[in-house]
Amino acid sequence: MCREDHLVQPSPRFLFLSLALSSLSFLSACSLALDFSKFREGCPEGEEMVNGTCEPIPDVIAELLEQSRFDEAEQTEFTPPAAGESLVFTGLIGEAPYKESTFTFRARAGQWLTIEAFARDQLVPKFRVRRVGDSGKWRESPVDPTMRKSERKLLIFQDGDYELHLSPSHWHAEGEGGRFIVRMTQLVPPAPQPYEAHEGDLLALDENFFVFDHQEIESVHQALVQRLGAGADAALIAWQEGFSEVQVLPLKLGEPVQLAPTEARTYLLIDYFEAAIDQTHYALRDLEIFCDSEASPFGGGEGSYEAPFRICTPGHLNAVQIQLGAHHLLTRHLDMEGIEFFPLGRDATDGFTGSFDGGGHSIAHLKSPNPTDTRVGLFALINQNAIVKNLVLRAPNFFGEDGVGAIAGVNLGTISRVGVIDGIIGGTLENIGGIVGALAGAGMIKETFYLGRISGDSNVGGIAGITEGGGSASISDSYAVLSASSTGGAAQHGAGIVGNLQTNQGKVSRSYALPSQDFERTGSFHPIAANVGGGEDAYRVEACYYLSGADYSEISHGVGLNAAHFGNAESFEGWDFTGIWFIDADAESFARPRLQFELGLKR
Repeated sequence: MCREDHLVQPSPRFLFLSLALSSLSFLSACSLALDFSKFREGCPEGEEMVNGTCEPIPDVIAELLEQSRFDEAEQTEFTPPAAGESLVFTGLIGEAPYKESTFTFRARAGQWLTIEAFARDQLVPKFRVRRVGDSGKWRESPVDPTMRKSERKLLIFQDGDYELHLSPSHWHAEGEGGRFIVRMTQLVPPAPQPYEAHEGDLLALDENFFVFDHQEIESVHQALVQRLGAGADAALIAWQEGFSEVQVLPLKLGEPVQLAPTEARTYLLIDYFEAAIDQTHYALRDLEIFCDSEASPFGGGEGSYEAPFRICTPGHLNAVQIQLGAHHLLTRHLDMEGIEFFPLGRDATDGFTGSFDGGGHSIAHLKSPNPTDTRVGLFALINQNAIVKNLVLRAPNFFGEDGVGAIAGVNLGTISRVGVIDGIIGGTLENIGGIVGALAGAGMIKETFYLGRISGDSNVGGIAGITEGGGSASISDSYAVLSASSTGGAAQHGAGIVGNLQTNQGKVSRSYALPSQDFERTGSFHPIAANVGGGEDAYRVEACYYLSGADYSEISHGVGLNAAHFGNAESFEGWDFTGIWFIDADAESFARPRLQFELGLKR
């Protein structure tokens, strides 16, 4: 896969040659890539040999030759042109039967491209495009032999690198092959037309694309039935003005779809890709739900499980304070830098009793306002039966007296598939954890990670500060990579996962802790858990691992592995490397396990 910083740019020599061609002097031999004289075969100036006959060079070919920027002999990687502009390049196909020419280009979600491939002789080119690494269906071009060209419009769904393959449209005998010219143009999206103005039809751009203003989704569904017949599925693609976000929804006949409109103009587009949704699964991974940033107190929804309150602004996040028992969905990344925030539910006896789904998005730069508060975090208290999931906090900075964690001060509910990156979590007293300060009752933490610093006087842990409450609290399939750990002294409790795993107060399984390259420690630090006890009590640490030889004040419970063993799945007894974990071979310092849900997080 190419990276944008490695994309080859046309050399000054080729820019000069491109300008030199403005005189249409095709006899120039300055560059093999732009020397088409061998295809004239003795034809008069301005003509070329086509199927054994001298024919005039089409005006479009002559015009494109003037604009050509590079040839595949010199360059096979590029970026698309700016909106409203074109990029022209050339290459060779059919040097042997069905010889392909392959290019790679870096594109952004929301770009709308037209690709045209013109023939320089009888070998009319066709092409196909697919995102690098995807197994979905190729988007292929139709061929127009009468115009000696093929053409297709493409809407880019995801940022990334895309493969462009060109080949002859028909079999031919072995020989020298022929030349092609490609023109790629980035379109400025057409203005959508009101749906009702078309009396049940859609504004057709070509055989695959239709654009219209959103009115009623039921009308769109009816139009699909009329146009596509009873057996067709489709992809419903939406974007806001400026392509700030691209959303893709599956649309199947006979299955109603609900889509909440926004106050800002929203355009919808249908591309049915030969009626096979499963062939565009790579696009469906970026499923989004509309959120009205102008609405208050939330961006839509009803607070139910089926229609959660939608959060797309800092104001919407703060409004969770007034709906602590409802269901909430974060629809985009939030940056809380400079915005006043108080732990959600801090003034409520029951704390947070609803659900919060991060949707794979992140919240950055959360900061607690009062260093003397207790129960400090995104949530003050997550009560039993409440759920927080699918969320990442980036660079949170929480500090209080007692019960401090990035996600919650105290957790009695379920926290799953949650991560913290570059965290700074601290307190003046006790119960300080990377994810939660105190894990109480039957509270559960699973598939979570913490990367950052932790500090406090006592009960300081990378995931939880303490387990308490006499219940069956548990931490499973989690990890912490700490850059610093600080406790009040050697007699206090501190550890990589749980600072104080009190007797009969909880269990840790299938988890690990690592120091970062610049790890600093003061006071007590156990690799997995402190205050575990012996005998049967020791089995409350199960299948947990730590790095041998690191800077620990105490080593008890868990299994020490060297760096080489951390990169081997067989070292981790009973771990699920099919559905929960994977080995990240490119991890900083050395290969180690990572959680699979991290692969689906939105960047």
